[in-house]
Amino acid sequence: MVHGMGGKESDNYAMFLSLAGTAFLALRHHENVRGVPLLVRLMVGNKDLSIHSDPEQAVALMRERLCLNLSDTEAVSYTEELIETSISSKLWKAVDAIHSLGKRFLSFPAG
Repeated sequence: MVHGMGGKESDNYAMFLSLAGTAFLALRHHENVRGVPLLVRLMVGNKDLSIHSDPEQAVALMRERLCLNLSDTEAVSYTEELIETSISSKLWKAVDAIHSLGKRFLSFPAG
């Protein structure tokens, strides 16, 4: 994905980081955080949804992942660091390599 954006030094990648930070801040708004418990409770009875913990635990985990203890500036920095860590993850580099290898095999004409 980063390569498709033009690399880590590209304007497109910088825009991606900016938009990711903005989206994270929007999710952290008080009115959104207040609505999460209601949505989780509504989804509990849905047989197509798998919640492996009780609703209150799921809500607590969501609140934790939103890093509500951080300021907006700290939250944006956290988001950028999380993206950078994900990009440099050895697991994802291996997945990308396997994907590239698979594309080579699938691009050969059918015989």
